[in-house]
Amino acid sequence: MFPETEEDSGVITLESKISQNTEEQGPNLLQGFKDDKVPYQIHARYIISPIKSGYILIDQQSAHERILYERYHETLGKQQASSQGQLFAQTIELTPPDAVLLTEMLPDLRLLGFDIEPFGANAFVVNGLPAEVAGKKGEAEIIDHLLSQYREQLELKLDTREAIARAMARSAAVKRGQRLSQTEMQEIINQLFACENPLRSPSGRACYISFNLDDLERQFAE
Repeated sequence: MFPETEEDSGVITLESKISQNTEEQGPNLLQGFKDDKVPYQIHARYIISPIKSGYILIDQQSAHERILYERYHETLGKQQASSQGQLFAQTIELTPPDAVLLTEMLPDLRLLGFDIEPFGANAFVVNGLPAEVAGKKGEAEIIDHLLSQYREQLELKLDTREAIARAMARSAAVKRGQRLSQTEMQEIINQLFACENPLRSPSGRACYISFNLDDLERQFAE
């Protein structure tokens, strides 16, 4: 799993289901990965991985947001995720507007593994959290960050479940500046290219850029 930091997040496991070539995606990039060509990280922000035609540069946060978004979006549409129970239930107090917002979100949040119950006018009891966020921060901080991200998505006029999936992805994804091991980098690569749309994060930011050796050679020749 990813190292515990202030912005820590878990990693999901997906069965590889690499998408077929499309005009937008170009050749299937994973065909070029070699077991002896390990990825590495630069500036704790980007992952570089060699491929047969050159190499790709992956934005680790954007890539992980895409991975988590597709997972949450699928979960909201199909089944309930597991919840990691808290050793001691925590009570959080919200402002009246935040309490209204969280109440609106609760049915879908329960599908994602949140075990939260109303407790009075503007208070809530947190009994359990999704594995990706449990234990990484305090319950109040997790909920506050999630509500903040959710408000941003609502400004885009998204429906409730779409907004929650995007907000959860932003909240739980690894952040730029977080150091990763080679195993963690390879997991992000594998999971990104198992996504239906590995090109961009839910917000539209590019997840990776590919570099062709022939193009590089021409630039050095100039």
